[in-house]
Amino acid sequence: MFEVNNPELTSWVRVPADSDFPIQNLPFGIFSTADRSARPGVAIGEHILDLADVAAMGLLDDLGCDREDFEASTLNAFIGRGKQATRAVRNRLGELLQSGATELSSSRLSRVGEPNPKRPCTCRFKWATTPIFIRVKTTPAMWEDVPGS
Repeated sequence: MFEVNNPELTSWVRVPADSDFPIQNLPFGIFSTADRSARPGVAIGEHILDLADVAAMGLLDDLGCDREDFEASTLNAFIGRGKQATRAVRNRLGELLQSGATELSSSRLSRVGEPNPKRPCTCRFKWATTPIFIRVKTTPAMWEDVPGS
């Protein structure tokens, strides 16, 4: 069985060595872009992978969740599916993002922290083990802790 937290795993997405979000740590969160409203995504390096796009491609089918879960403006429906579904999706994302995988392209990624990026975005992430949100900013100080609600 594929395990995304394998320390030897590498990604086709360029991830800085000091990143909080290597392929082994793919946090689910909500993000929006200038042209689309808030929706689920997952962080990898300095990018956000749009889960609505990935689900629409059928790449998350048969993992214990519905495509509609990734069209919502919250993670409630998806997280409500339970640990087995969230783990299956995270492992599948690891497969899709690992070096050599060809199902996805960088066009599915939104880059954060650049002036005038092609797909600018703002993001909030909430980990199940802590009540802290992380908001991705498009300023030189890219990450800012924001108290959870």
